[in-house]
Amino acid sequence: MVSKADAIIAFFEQCISSESVEVNHYLVAMQKMNSMQFGFRDAVLFFFKENLHVLHNLAGLHYSIAWLGVPADNVMEALNSSKIS
Repeated sequence: MVSKADAIIAFFEQCISSESVEVNHYLVAMQKMNSMQFGFRDAVLFFFKENLHVLHNLAGLHYSIAWLGVPADNVMEALNSSKIS
């Protein structure tokens, strides 16, 4: 069984291998995370890692602030504790 994070990460891996990310594909990924009840803890656990591509970090950042409404200070604290600059 594929976890919710694995499905989203696989999508971003596919995008990274191409030259660019289509905006509507990015929005579909955000909608999928939302429909799977992907929460802030999920974003921190799966996207805020220093060894991941910056696109993963950006997706977690955007989803946390824009879709979940997490205060930017909380997101910045999570990024800093994960050693993401």
